[in-house]
Amino acid sequence: MAYSAVMNTTGIADVQPTGLVHERLPIFVESSEVFETPELNDVAALWHAKRGQRTFPSRDDFSMRDLKAVLRSLAFLDVVEAPGARRFLVRYMGSELDAQLVPMTGRFTDEVLEPYFQRKWHHAWNHCLLHERPSRSIARAEYRERQYANVEGFYAPLAADGAHIDKIMIVACYHQAESPTESSRRCAETLKRRFISEFGNV
Repeated sequence: MAYSAVMNTTGIADVQPTGLVHERLPIFVESSEVFETPELNDVAALWHAKRGQRTFPSRDDFSMRDLKAVLRSLAFLDVVEAPGARRFLVRYMGSELDAQLVPMTGRFTDEVLEPYFQRKWHHAWNHCLLHERPSRSIARAEYRERQYANVEGFYAPLAADGAHIDKIMIVACYHQAESPTESSRRCAETLKRRFISEFGNV
């Protein structure tokens, strides 16, 4: 089945399956570098520091030591332009994402994810590629019945030559009202309010 994704004025994906009523994906995406999660603000600043005078930093610019605070929530994807489609190959996926989602390191996302989740997550990644700058997402966890968690995501383009995007760096932080830390509880409440303002209490 063919799909066409259209960015509406709020940054929410409207996906139109051919011949069917449109599907409004419950993920808010915007070109922004201001986050509720403190670690994501740090990663955004690091991306700019590594970029220097180039358009984009490369994957090799980032060491695991640089990213130790977010390793469990980190992923790197190769962007593969295949005939008639764009595919994403997972090069690294942190343990928190493995637990929250499904292990995907070394595999293409379209080999693992159900079509709905491909459309939802690919929308966020494609937004980053389209605008060629870091992006932010807000969503409610839907995988493995974890609807109690609110998710804030960071997406940033990477380029081995500093100019032509070949990878995406992702950091996805999960927050819940019952978190043991006050910071995470506060993030959960703020993200929940923003999500409800866009989608209602779905």
